[in-house]
Amino acid sequence: MILAVADTCSIIWYLTESSRLGAGADAFFQAMEKGQGVLALSAISVCEIVYLQERFKIPQQTGDALAAMLNAPNPGLMALPVDVHLALELPKVPREKVPDLPDRIIAVTALRLRVPLLSPDERLQAADVNAIW
Repeated sequence: MILAVADTCSIIWYLTESSRLGAGADAFFQAMEKGQGVLALSAISVCEIVYLQERFKIPQQTGDALAAMLNAPNPGLMALPVDVHLALELPKVPREKVPDLPDRIIAVTALRLRVPLLSPDERLQAADVNAIW
């Protein structure tokens, strides 16, 4: 069984079946659909998706699809909270390399779990985060 953390854009592109999804990330999502992988999703990604919906940057159905995935019994999806212990680990992803706070939270989540991060973000790769795209 493989495990990975998804960043916000990768889960959005998966839900919208976007061609922007990288081959490595797409392979992981396909494995998840077959029960061969588990996707960890940080609560900060859910917050970002709600925010993007509110600003009409993504379609309402994207958030609805995510909510359905989160509310259904789904052994292929783990929703993870953002807690004080994770916050204290933020220096593991230097702000100078990754200025966006949600990205740092997501990256630290992957580092904490010692699993790859599904992300196209080159800044995260420069911060020594094992990113698959």
